Amino acid sequence: MDNQKTLSGVVMNRHANLPALRMPATLSVRELSGVSALVVLWVVLAATAPGFASFVNTGNVLSQSTFLLVLSVGQMLVIVTRGFDISVGPVAVLASIAAAQTALRLGDTAAIGVAIVVGLGFGAINGYLVAYRRIEPVIVTLGTALVVRGVATAASGGADAVLLPTSSHLHALAYQTWFGVPALTVCALPLLLFAWWLAMRTPLGRWFCMIGSNTNAAGLVGVPVRRAGMAAYALCGAFAGAAGVLLLARSGSAVAVDGNGMEMQSIAACVIGGISLMGGRARVWQAVVGVLFIQALLNGLNLIGASPFMSELMLGLIIVVCGGMDFLLQQLRRLQPGSTS
Repeated sequence: MDNQKTLSGVVMNRHANLPALRMPATLSVRELSGVSALVVLWVVLAATAPGFASFVNTGNVLSQSTFLLVLSVGQMLVIVTRGFDISVGPVAVLASIAAAQTALRLGDTAAIGVAIVVGLGFGAINGYLVAYRRIEPVIVTLGTALVVRGVATAASGGADAVLLPTSSHLHALAYQTWFGVPALTVCALPLLLFAWWLAMRTPLGRWFCMIGSNTNAAGLVGVPVRRAGMAAYALCGAFAGAAGVLLLARSGSAVAVDGNGMEMQSIAACVIGGISLMGGRARVWQAVVGVLFIQALLNGLNLIGASPFMSELMLGLIIVVCGGMDFLLQQLRRLQPGSTS
């Protein structure tokens, strides 16, 4: 009876307990490693790649980072719950095709809304299957990726590309700078601020962290584990939809084969930035660091004339190293006195 009263008291006071479970304010070695790696890479490329550190090329890196940046921030929301979504690349492409076709008929504003709704819908489906039906994320999101690729091919009508209408203002953003910053990058900033606010200032963001840290304990203190888990995937899908709009704006057309491999790069960006695949803790700036690292690496290797295969090889090795570091640090943390994990 006493145990039941204690448990009831914990559940009744769950909202009072949430503030104590905010993300830690200190930086870990793993988090700092991402920043250090980016600084070292930038210095090395500035010294070895012609024109890498120029103002124009820096703008190119920022502009090229925009699509992956929005995709990775959405991925971060899922990873913090100890999951991942490998359908975000195809979902972004389908969203861009839907946006292009909508822009032909209803204009840019409707196109943006349709793209986000498409992403949100597929994300919600993923979330429902993972959170409510307890199917492994890799199975669910791989299946969704295959389905979405097929839908994207069908939606494009077999055409090589679905072009934006000449009346659309979206593609013009790819050639504009606002206050010296690429316009597409500026357009992504509100999405980053929203993700930061969601993760750091709302109960939903804290629920994501609690689910990733200990799902059972989160349920005991009253966290709606299934609803919050589904919300993480739905939001990830919405960010993929927004990324699809940025992809469309950058290229001026939507192609069914665009975005191949971007889902893995979004996971890689989170890992390189210092976000643990074990969940429980993440910050938006870590995803930003990881994306900048990837784009700087690809840009620098291109400037020195390296083979595309070399880019993939180096990126793969870096992901393995970062993943190994994450695993080792998790094991060391468990060995510390007083560890409850």
